[in-house]
Amino acid sequence: MATRKQAGWLQPKIEALRPVFCEAAQAVYDAWDQDKNGVDWRYGEGGICDAISQAMSTAIHEFIDGPIWSREGSQEGSDHSFLVVTTLREGCFLDIPPGIYETGSGYVWTKKKGVVFREKHVEIYPLEEEELQSFLAAWRYDAGDENRFLDAWGASKEAINHEMEALTPRPIVFLDLDGVVNTEARLLANRAPAGALTRAAESGAAPAALLAADLDPFLARKLLPLRGRVRFVLSSLRYPRFRLDQINDAFRQRGVDLGIHDVTPRAGMDPHDKRSHIRDYMERMPRGLPCVVVDDNPVAGFPLIRTDAETGITDDQVAQIERSLGLARR
Repeated sequence: MATRKQAGWLQPKIEALRPVFCEAAQAVYDAWDQDKNGVDWRYGEGGICDAISQAMSTAIHEFIDGPIWSREGSQEGSDHSFLVVTTLREGCFLDIPPGIYETGSGYVWTKKKGVVFREKHVEIYPLEEEELQSFLAAWRYDAGDENRFLDAWGASKEAINHEMEALTPRPIVFLDLDGVVNTEARLLANRAPAGALTRAAESGAAPAALLAADLDPFLARKLLPLRGRVRFVLSSLRYPRFRLDQINDAFRQRGVDLGIHDVTPRAGMDPHDKRSHIRDYMERMPRGLPCVVVDDNPVAGFPLIRTDAETGITDDQVAQIERSLGLARR
C-alpha cells in the first residue's frame, strides 16, 4: 500500500475514528461462531474481512456527514479485502490485517481465539494521486458518467469542495428529560388523578404517548436550534425502558422533532450510575469529540449545563451549549 502523505481533512477524521473501528470489528468478530467443522451460518468456511470492512464503512458514514465515498478494495493475488475511502480530492486505505483475527487462505479461514481489537491494529494509509484518480474513474464508470457520479452526492463539484472544508463529526449533547424539557410542577400534575400521564396510563396508551405526556413542548422547542448540529443522546435515569423510536415518536407527538440519535445506558450497566453511562458512551466515540451534559443534577467529570427543575432549560442555557461545543450562535 502507498504511504505518501498528502494534505487534507479526510485522513485526520478517519484517524480519530480508530476506537469506533475497533468496536465495529469486535462486534463482527464476537458474532462469528464457527462450529466444530469450521462453518459459520453466515460466512460458511470463509473469513470475516468483508464484514469488518462493511462495518467500518458504516461507522464512517455515521460519524462523518458529507460527500465521502467508501468501497471495498483488494490487491492482486490476495483474497483479503480492505476499505478505500475518498472524497473528490483525497483518499485513504483503511484496513485491519486478517492475521490479527483469522488464519487460512483462499476461501477457508479459521477464527483466532480471544482476540481483542486495539487501535494499533487499524491501518490507515493515504492514497497517492494516481491511485485516487483511478478509484474515482472506476466509480464514475459504475455510476454511468461524471454527472451521475456527482449527482449521487447531490451537489456540484464546487459545492462539494466548499462543504468538505466544514465537515466534522457532530458533538454530543447528553440530554436529561426531567428538569430540562419538563418541570417539577408538570411532573407532579401529570401524576395526579386528573393528570395527563395518569389518564394516558389508565387508557392503555402506547409507550410513546406515556412519555409524550411528560414533555413540555415549549421547553423542548428551545433545543431546535441545535438540531442537525449536535447528536442528541438521551441520558435519563427514569426513561431507560423506552426504545429510541418511541422516544422520537413522543417528541413528535408534542410537535417537536429533535432527532434524538441514541440513548444510554447499554444493557447490563448499573441503571443508577449516569456518570458511568456517559463515560462508557464517550469511550466508544472518536477521540477529542466534544460533549456537554444537560441535566438538573450534577454529573461529575463532564462539561455540565445545569438546569433548574422548577423552570427547565432556558434560551441562555441553549446559548451556553453552543459556546461549550464551539458552535456559532443561531
